[in-house]
Amino acid sequence: MHQTKIYLAYGSISFFFMFVTGLHGQSETTKSDPLKFHLVRFIEVESENVEEFKIAAQEKTKTFNSGNQTSRWWTYRISDGKRSGQFARGFGDVTAKQLDHPKFPVQGLVPETDDEAKYWIEKVAPLQKSSGNREVWQEIQGTRYRGLPAGHHPKFVLHRRWKMLPGMYQKLENQYSMFSNAIRKSGIKANWTVTRLHMGGDFMTYQESLSFDRLSDTLLGGDVWQAAFEDANGEGSWKKHLEEHAKIMQPNAEVIAELWTLQPNLGNSSFGQ
Repeated sequence: MHQTKIYLAYGSISFFFMFVTGLHGQSETTKSDPLKFHLVRFIEVESENVEEFKIAAQEKTKTFNSGNQTSRWWTYRISDGKRSGQFARGFGDVTAKQLDHPKFPVQGLVPETDDEAKYWIEKVAPLQKSSGNREVWQEIQGTRYRGLPAGHHPKFVLHRRWKMLPGMYQKLENQYSMFSNAIRKSGIKANWTVTRLHMGGDFMTYQESLSFDRLSDTLLGGDVWQAAFEDANGEGSWKKHLEEHAKIMQPNAEVIAELWTLQPNLGNSSFGQ
C-alpha cells in the first residue's frame, strides 16, 4: 500500500494528515439528507467546585443515561482559549422534526422539565457558576466524514470558528464541500464536519470540527496541502480556492480555535453522535 505524507494548512492552523490511497470515509451527508443539528451550552464552574460538579454529573449519567433507550449527552472540558476550563455539554445529530417532537422532553427545541431535568436542576446546577447561552449549530450537508469506527467516542475535538461576509453562504458552503471531499478521500483516522451557528449568536459564524484520538493523526505544523486538494478537486483548484476564500471571510475577523477533551463519565455520547 502506497502512503503519501501531505501537509495541510488551512487558515491560521495546520494539520498533518497521512494519506493512504484507496481508503475512504465510512459515512457522509448529502444534500438530499435531512438537516442535522447540534446543541450546546457552556458551563462555568468555580475551581473549588469542579470535582463535586463532576461527581454530581456522573451520578446523573448513571441514573438517567446508562441504558440504550435513554437520552444521549456529551460533556467536554475546554482545554484552551478564552473559555479554558469551562465545560461544554450538549447533544446532536438530530433533525428539526426530532427537536419539534423529541423522544425525551428535555431535548426539545423548547426543553420541558421532566424528572431528568429536575435532577440536574436540583443536584448539579447549584454547583455551576453559570450555564451560559444555548447555541444551536446546523450541519452543512455534504461535509460530514467519519474516519473512526461507528459508535466510537474520540477523546478530543478541535473546533475552529470563522465569520463570513453577508450573502456569501452559497460560495462558502461550496468551498467547504470541496474541502471535505479532500479530507474524505484521505481516509484520515478522524471525524470531520462543518456547522453554521443557527441560533444563539452571530449567524455569520461557521465552525470546523475535527474529532480524533491521537495528535499524531492530526499533527500540527507543515506546509500547504495543495497536492491533496487538487487530487480531489482538479489541477489548479487550490489556488482558486484560496483566492475565493479571501473574498468570502470577514477581513481581520478573529478566528477562534478550541480543543475540547471528552469527559466520558459525564455523558454517554460524543460530538456529532
